[in-house]
Amino acid sequence: MSGVVHPIKKEDAPNAIETFQLFPTHVSAIKNNNKETKKELAFLTGGKYRANTGNQTSEDTYILNNAEVSGLRHWIEKAVENYFADTYRPKNEVSLRITQSWVNKTTAEGFHHKHSHPNSLVSGVYYFQGNEDDKIFFERGGSHTITIPSEDHTPFNSESWWLPARQGTLILFPSDLVHWVNPVKGKTRYSLSFNTFPTGILGDNQALTELKL
Repeated sequence: MSGVVHPIKKEDAPNAIETFQLFPTHVSAIKNNNKETKKELAFLTGGKYRANTGNQTSEDTYILNNAEVSGLRHWIEKAVENYFADTYRPKNEVSLRITQSWVNKTTAEGFHHKHSHPNSLVSGVYYFQGNEDDKIFFERGGSHTITIPSEDHTPFNSESWWLPARQGTLILFPSDLVHWVNPVKGKTRYSLSFNTFPTGILGDNQALTELKL
């Protein structure tokens, strides 16, 4: 499949070398300028929780289906819509719908274990209460048979990369991208996670790969 490749030019490099970032992973961090109301925060944090590895998750696994957070859901859906359009540029009438959604509660010294999200195309996590040093880590996919220590870490040589998990920030990423969150060193961290799945026309009719969802 052909596509547009954006080279990184190094004008002063010998032999006019060009470096191409092929098949990059699209991870987005979106700031929410509309702070949650006290009523919304009370609803998101006040439910029942069950034990998880390193932290707790809400018993309600469709938390965004509740009317109490309809405004937040609408904002998240718009962010997902833009991410999907920018990443996949779909030709057919296809979009992403939010499937399951839940709240993560992580108390002092708690953490979120290394994992990915099966049965989902794009996943997201929205941090609505946390600490300045909270981070989310992502792990490079594939196997690594040779280890070469590096003086400087770049997207080319790093086995993992982290982003700030700042309060009021939504992070969107491919669901199969392995990730985890560092232990809490301050107040309880709350976040809202969700999965998505395509709806519409997938594949191609003439190629016999069409799927209508």
